[in-house]
Amino acid sequence: MSEEQKLSKDDLFMLLLTQLSSGVWVQLGKLPDPATNKISRNLEAASMTIDIIDALAEKTKGNLNEDQDQFLSGTLSQLKMNYLEEMKKPDPVSEAKKPEASMQQEKPDDSKSKEDAEEETAEAPPEE
Repeated sequence: MSEEQKLSKDDLFMLLLTQLSSGVWVQLGKLPDPATNKISRNLEAASMTIDIIDALAEKTKGNLNEDQDQFLSGTLSQLKMNYLEEMKKPDPVSEAKKPEASMQQEKPDDSKSKEDAEEETAEAPPEE
């Protein structure tokens, strides 16, 4: 990169925040992972990345211009709210396994008792 194309420290800081927040959106399962193009959720990683952004906010307090401060606080607020929403949702992996188990448990028994079969035949209209 030439001297003219170099990003300022302010631009680099904003880029860092954007990259970190994009990572959280992927970790929350709100965006597909760019490497796999699949959506998955990793709330532990999302929490860690949010904590990193929070630490950056704390360490840079008083050293940011108004736009940077608003971007950082707004982004952090949105990420935290979405994280809390995702925490309330069931884990898609464990939920995907549940229906199989419950379907097997609730599967009706196809074998009929002798009395049930006799009742059905007695109630059926005579064939012509």
